[in-house]
Amino acid sequence: MNLPDINERIKSLIDKHAMGNKSRFADMCNIGSSFKISRLFKIDKRSKNYPVASIDIIIAIANTFENVDLNWLVLGKENDVLNEPTGYYKKEEKLSIQGKIDILVKQNEKLLKQNDDIIDKLNRPIIKEALEREKARTKKENKQS
Repeated sequence: MNLPDINERIKSLIDKHAMGNKSRFADMCNIGSSFKISRLFKIDKRSKNYPVASIDIIIAIANTFENVDLNWLVLGKENDVLNEPTGYYKKEEKLSIQGKIDILVKQNEKLLKQNDDIIDKLNRPIIKEALEREKARTKKENKQS
């Protein structure tokens, strides 16, 4: 079963503007959940077909990228956005080197937070035990004095 044409065009936008990252593309377009984008590329178990992009997704894309021609996006006619030399991201964030760095920084921040949480969970019993030993040692020294 082939991907619907509109989904193919959305995939080409994801590849072009978000380096193929569906989650990043959903963020760029303020589409609440990346699941809404990811599901376009998976066969629905109930209908046995690929879902087609909702009007909300189409509007979000049109509001985000000023050079996307809705006739091309919806119908596959008129201007092909991929033939245009530059792409405009309306939120003044072109996916330049700085944009790529921003993506990596955000991913690193999430990983660091996850690492901190893991280290915190691992260290809690150790720290508690060390504090108890220090208290016991201090009491023992005070008694001996």
